[in-house]
Amino acid sequence: MLQNRESYSKYGEEYGFFGGGIEEGENEEQALRREIKEELGINIKNYKFFKHDIISVKEVSGEIERFVFIAPIPDIAKLNVKEGKIAIMNFEDSFNLKMVSGDVKLLKEIYESLKK
Repeated sequence: MLQNRESYSKYGEEYGFFGGGIEEGENEEQALRREIKEELGINIKNYKFFKHDIISVKEVSGEIERFVFIAPIPDIAKLNVKEGKIAIMNFEDSFNLKMVSGDVKLLKEIYESLKK
């Protein structure tokens, strides 16, 4: 499940991941739960850590540290999307989307991990 950002893209991307930054005093899991509550209106409980990395993102002319978690897709009827729209598709179709640098690579890594 991705976020369709065509109506409010910051860097020219059309799709991205739901989530955001870590606020002062939060750890990465607290930020995950807060961001998902803010953006999707749900309390996320069933998730697991996938990876932590620092990537160069040309769209922001710098580096971004990210903590990546994966979770089952929640009941779509219970979501209250605050920004953009929900985009659901198979992994192969998502590899050709217009996303910020590094996001398609991350999708491929998640796909390969889930296939195992």
